[in-house]
Amino acid sequence: TTDGGSAVDSCGIDPASFTLVNESSDNNTCPEVVTRVYQIADLCGNTANCSQIIVINDTIPPVSDCPVAVILPDCSSQSEIVNTWNTWILQFSLTDNCPGATGNFLDTYLPPDTCGGLVEVFYAATDLCGNGDTCSSTFEVLIPPVLSVSCPGDLTTPLCASQQDIDVAWNNWISQFSFN
Repeated sequence: TTDGGSAVDSCGIDPASFTLVNESSDNNTCPEVVTRVYQIADLCGNTANCSQIIVINDTIPPVSDCPVAVILPDCSSQSEIVNTWNTWILQFSLTDNCPGATGNFLDTYLPPDTCGGLVEVFYAATDLCGNGDTCSSTFEVLIPPVLSVSCPGDLTTPLCASQQDIDVAWNNWISQFSFN
């Protein structure tokens, strides 16, 4: 037969009599066991049965797919951070050889704020048979440099100085003020 197996009999085999008599499943998953019973007859009308057991078991895990890491420059606006985050977070996905696999984030994640920071996001994919895969990616907003201010010394002007002398003294003093 084309389904495999063989039959031998002294009366000769009737190939047209080969039939699937019954097929049953244990209705489980991971594994599911299917039992098929076939029957064949010889040319004298005698029959014989043969059972075939098929074990269906998914052992191939799904594949988690995480997007590439994102690094935003310091001083990014909060709306730019949130918009980039929302686009990035939607790129987490999975593929599997069987339907029904699900993907989940392993925690509740929020984007960093404008002061900077790093968030590592973990994503897990699991199929109906319990096979799984995880991946992670990072989202970073660079931390702005520390503000450093250098103030000039106090400004003292003589009593009854002219406005022009005060303006010159002020401009000289303010030019010494610096920050980074």
